[in-house]
Amino acid sequence: MKKIIFVIILLIGFSSSLLVQSQQIKEDPPILYLFSDKLPKFNYEGGINKFVYSNLKMPSLSDVEGIVLISFVINKKGQVEQIKIEKGIAEYCNHEAVRIFESMPLWEPGEKDSKTVDVLMYFPVKFELKGENKYINYN
Repeated sequence: MKKIIFVIILLIGFSSSLLVQSQQIKEDPPILYLFSDKLPKFNYEGGINKFVYSNLKMPSLSDVEGIVLISFVINKKGQVEQIKIEKGIAEYCNHEAVRIFESMPLWEPGEKDSKTVDVLMYFPVKFELKGENKYINYN
């Protein structure tokens, strides 16, 4: 009798876990668009370049130059999210690029078929030395 009760409990537990798994599978994964009918728009006087480079902080003793490639999502509400370093250089530069994108104001969201959608975007942040610390190219 104990074996039968154990088997019944085991079957009930197994069938309920299948039910939970089937409910999870039915959910549609979020869709990120690279192309949309209307791309997200950054409403800042001077555009995204002016925003990024007027907020960029480079330490005066830094000797690092290069480009940090950032990917980010403009969601349906116009918020910047899922910021990711696709190609980094120095740790400080990577953190600084992410900090700038985290501080961005709202965008106008992208649209596909007259509905707002999440759009995946990329932006290269260039870190360049100025003044006396500038590298000299002897070629």
